Amino acid sequence: MRTIIIGAGAAGLAAGRALQDAGQDVLILEARDRIGGRVWTDRTFANIPIENGAEWVHGHTAASWKYVTEAGLSAIRVNKFRGYLFEHLGRLKPYEELRAVPGFERIINLEEHEIGEIDPAAPDKSVKAWIDSLGLPQEWIPLAYMLVAHPYFAEPDEIGVADLSREVRAHHAGYDNFRLRDGYDQMFAHMARGLDVRLGAPVTRVRWGKRGAAVLAGGDEITADKVIITVPLSLLQQNVIAFNPILPAWKTNAIHALRMGWGMKAQLKFSSPFWDVACGRVISTAAAPVWWSPTFGRPEAEAVMIGFIGGDRAKRLYAMPEAQAIEVMLDDLCRLFQTDAPRKTIQTGRIIRWADDEWARGGYSFVPTGAYDSRAELARAVDGVLHFAGEATVTASNPATVHGAIESGWRAAAEIAAEMVGIS
Repeated sequence: MRTIIIGAGAAGLAAGRALQDAGQDVLILEARDRIGGRVWTDRTFANIPIENGAEWVHGHTAASWKYVTEAGLSAIRVNKFRGYLFEHLGRLKPYEELRAVPGFERIINLEEHEIGEIDPAAPDKSVKAWIDSLGLPQEWIPLAYMLVAHPYFAEPDEIGVADLSREVRAHHAGYDNFRLRDGYDQMFAHMARGLDVRLGAPVTRVRWGKRGAAVLAGGDEITADKVIITVPLSLLQQNVIAFNPILPAWKTNAIHALRMGWGMKAQLKFSSPFWDVACGRVISTAAAPVWWSPTFGRPEAEAVMIGFIGGDRAKRLYAMPEAQAIEVMLDDLCRLFQTDAPRKTIQTGRIIRWADDEWARGGYSFVPTGAYDSRAELARAVDGVLHFAGEATVTASNPATVHGAIESGWRAAAEIAAEMVGIS
């Protein structure tokens, strides 16, 4: 029995590793000339690895730790909230100071607590409508919108709370955030060790039936008993892979019910840090609502700040030339830190536009209001032959995360293993 896996990102490699370890024949086809998918480590920008794509291990019990530990990699811990700076009334203030301000503790815990109390069977509503109904102090509402919607690169009036409620109840990855000291790509290299991964092999067609499939990649048609599709949601929505016969209506409905948010990173290198290097994150409602520095915990590192931008903010910046977008980022930093040091000390900068990646075409998936069941439908196998994995299919963990994608790969592999037992 052979399984072909389309995509060598977190989901594809996790599925391949699980199936091969169980003694099955696995072939992974990857369109890019590298593994990792939306994880892309770069070593040319600074004297430490810089993550152009996904960057964090989210949580001290996240599934990623299986491979981090196996590979013997070390990680730098960034405590959640402690040491963060938040914008309040136009000024950056430390978390520890803001805890005494009425309403603050409530808004930073909305996603982890109050959303989990929402009944997903009740009529869905947007994050904006839900937050507006809570009676929060007006000064905190814009930040509340950002904290809940921005992690998915979504706007608060388009993302629904029902799926977020499900995610809170399913969450088991723990808390705090971790950055891999030697680069995220080292974890992926470990995951891929010993697997048959063919790079530069974009899949353009899958012919399938109840007895198996034939996958067309780079002009070669390869047959298999099972196929796991792990490509980003945007590629499915844009019909990058042609299915023959076409996918059933319930599957295509799920694909098009979900949304893919716009995402980008601003990477700026300075001659020296103008920020407290003990600061874990800077959170605001500015053009780049989240900033952090890989300098954290690394005294040897060059002074780099990373801006994380999604949704409409990213769309506006996408329309600008890179130099102009960098100027907007510098304006942000000068205003937030109330100093012209960012402009005086800037050495170089660049904008990483995730939608420009031909094999990603966006950031992360999110569930719009009223489309609660779409992730589960996207994850459901078709005729026991076509299986689906990737962060957009996650229902038992956290979508929009590497560890969620890993768990989706394990889930797809377990489905196939169970089917093999049924056949035998």
